[in-house]
Amino acid sequence: MTFPPCDVVIPARNAARTIRDAITSVLAQTASDLRLFVVDDGSGDGTADIVRAFMATDRRVNLISQPGNGISAAMNAGLAAWDSAFVARLDADDMSHPQRHACQIGYLVAHPETVAVSGAHEEIRADGSLTGRAHCPAFVTDADPAFVPAKEPALTQPFFMVRRAAIIDAGGYRSFPVSELDFVHFRVRSRSRRCPRSR
Repeated sequence: MTFPPCDVVIPARNAARTIRDAITSVLAQTASDLRLFVVDDGSGDGTADIVRAFMATDRRVNLISQPGNGISAAMNAGLAAWDSAFVARLDADDMSHPQRHACQIGYLVAHPETVAVSGAHEEIRADGSLTGRAHCPAFVTDADPAFVPAKEPALTQPFFMVRRAAIIDAGGYRSFPVSELDFVHFRVRSRSRRCPRSR
C-alpha cells in the first residue's frame, strides 16, 4: 500500500536525554512519507542542537523554537506548520513502533468517518528495558459526547493521529492544566502487534 503523507509534531522542553530516540523512531516508520516538526519550547539544554544534527542528515526534520509557552502552544505552533491531511503527535520522551503510522493511516483511509485514532503502549524504563506493563485503551463503539461524563474513546495523546481538517475545525489545542506522569523513571512506546481492527 502507498501511504499518503503525514506530518508529525513532537513538543519538547529540556528533552536532550530522550529526543534522539523519539526522532529516530519517527524516521524509522514504514510509512516514510512524512515531515517531522520538533517544537522546542524554551529548552535550556541541548535539545535544539540534537534536532539540528538530525536536520543536517534528513530533510524531513524541522525545528520550531518558542520561548517556553507550554505544551498546548507548542502543539499549535506545530499545527501552523502542518499541511498534510494526517497529523501525528509524539511526546519527546516516547517512541513509536515502526508500523504505527502505517496502521493508523491505513485505518483512517479505510474509515473516512473516523477523525482520530490512538493506540496501546508499553512502558519502558529510562535504560530502554520493558517494565512488563502495557496499556490497552478500550475499543469504544458507542461514543456519546453528550453523556455525562462523556463516553468516548481514550485517545492517548502521545500516540494520537488526526485528520488535519478536523483538528483545525476544533480550534486546535486548548490551554489547560493537565496531569502528567513523571517520566524520570518511565517512558512509553507504542505497540503495533496488530493494526486496529475495523468494524
